[in-house]
Amino acid sequence: MAVALVQNILNIVLSLFFVFVCGMKVAGVALGTVVAQYAGLALAMWVWRRHYPQYTMDSVGFRKNYIGYKSFYIGYCKSRARHRFRLPGLRFRQVFQRQFFTVNRDIFLRTLCLIAVTSFFTIAGARQGDLVLAANALLLQLFYLFSYFMDGFANAGEALSGESHGACSTEGLKQVLLSLFSLGILLAVLFTLAYACFAMPFLSLLSDDADVLAMASRYRWWIVAVPFAGFAAFLWDGVFMGLTTTRRLLRSMASATVVFFAVYFIAMPVMGNDGLWLAFVSYLFVRGLVQTLYCPQILREERCREG
Repeated sequence: MAVALVQNILNIVLSLFFVFVCGMKVAGVALGTVVAQYAGLALAMWVWRRHYPQYTMDSVGFRKNYIGYKSFYIGYCKSRARHRFRLPGLRFRQVFQRQFFTVNRDIFLRTLCLIAVTSFFTIAGARQGDLVLAANALLLQLFYLFSYFMDGFANAGEALSGESHGACSTEGLKQVLLSLFSLGILLAVLFTLAYACFAMPFLSLLSDDADVLAMASRYRWWIVAVPFAGFAAFLWDGVFMGLTTTRRLLRSMASATVVFFAVYFIAMPVMGNDGLWLAFVSYLFVRGLVQTLYCPQILREERCREG
């Protein structure tokens, strides 16, 4: 968190300085971002050496592990030379952990589904004209604001559920889920009330175009429905990541993606832009619903590991 805060604050300050003081315009924003990124890297390396010295290059433990891995690699190469015509696939799998690639494959495919939905949402809005496109873009800022809040709790849930999973503690996982979803419901209530009462004043800070604001006001109630429709999806994403049950994560996202396109193509000809928002809210809800249905199965697996 310290690295993220320093990096983002420095990015803002340097970008403003290079643009408004040095007059560098777009190049100033780019330079501020680059400097902030390298500053974050330097701070992360300092934190690593200060708080995790056992993993630095000069630590005894690291040298022992390095020597062990080096010996293993040399032995593997010699073995490959002797048996290069026998079972190459098996020996390849002995070196590279299949689970690592499986997890990343699932996350990659899930990301493709996410990009497909968000990109198509923008494309579908653009097909309805510039005014609808601008109004949807404004309303999506409220969605992003909510998602940033929920991502913080999702990241915490990822770390804590992973800790419980590593300790084979079913009770610990249950406590994490109880605390996580209690806070998630509270946040959903607060955001729903805030968006119902103050959505338009907030949007007026982002645009002064009366036509765009009027169009956004027409569809604002869809964004009011987002917190309760989507909070479970964000929280479960963190838990599923922490438990490395990425196949279920992918299935939930794939199911929600199918629902999004199905609802869109059914509702869009009848409801117009309301049909697009209905598809988006349905997509968020189905993500959380499918993941929630997996919960009993996950708890049974954790009890088996604990036993």
